[in-house]
Amino acid sequence: MNDFWDHCKLLLPAVLVAMLGSAIKYIRRHRGEPFRWGELLSGLAVAAFAGLVVRMLCLGFGLNEWISTAAVAMAGYGGGKTLDLLVEAI
Repeated sequence: MNDFWDHCKLLLPAVLVAMLGSAIKYIRRHRGEPFRWGELLSGLAVAAFAGLVVRMLCLGFGLNEWISTAAVAMAGYGGGKTLDLLVEAI
């Protein structure tokens, strides 16, 4: 069970950073439009997953924390497009 919490401590910040990237994208794209919870929450969920995948890739490649955090933030901002690019690369 200790491993689980260690992984959570390692990956949760990445999920939160990715979700912040998605929230910023939502704010930028929907200024002046009515707020839609569904669109925001679905974007946050996709961003969390994209950020998690990118964080694990960064850890696997041994990238430092600064580069990893920037990549995770951009993955969150990119959301589904990030996942599509990763699928094509694999």
